[in-house]
Amino acid sequence: AGRVGGFKRKKKASRPRTVHQKGLGKRMEMYWPRHDSRRTRVPLYENSRRHVIYDHRMRKWMVMWYRQGLQVFRAFPAKYGRFEQGRACAILFFEQLRRAGKLGKPKPDQCRSGVRGVYFDKEERSWVAR
Repeated sequence: AGRVGGFKRKKKASRPRTVHQKGLGKRMEMYWPRHDSRRTRVPLYENSRRHVIYDHRMRKWMVMWYRQGLQVFRAFPAKYGRFEQGRACAILFFEQLRRAGKLGKPKPDQCRSGVRGVYFDKEERSWVAR
């Protein structure tokens, strides 16, 4: 009794996830579908203008904000010579969100311990602070 398409359930990581950041912008990732029904992880970087992101793979501008602590995106197309129009619409939408006070904030980092930087080490069977 397998799953549809032969996919297996993704197992939980043995180590808690950490955020690795490189470069100048804030690192974000999106999952885009590919032609063979697998999903590709594409890194995105926030530029000097916060919350306005350009996705070079799908050629679209995106505005990112937080609704109830979760990231929400709205896309603006930049194909077929509409690069500047898409950018202008994205900036305009961002300004509307900012004026209305709806940009929001991300949820605080939490792990099983409830304290940032404290993790359970399975080998030592104890809580470890990083």
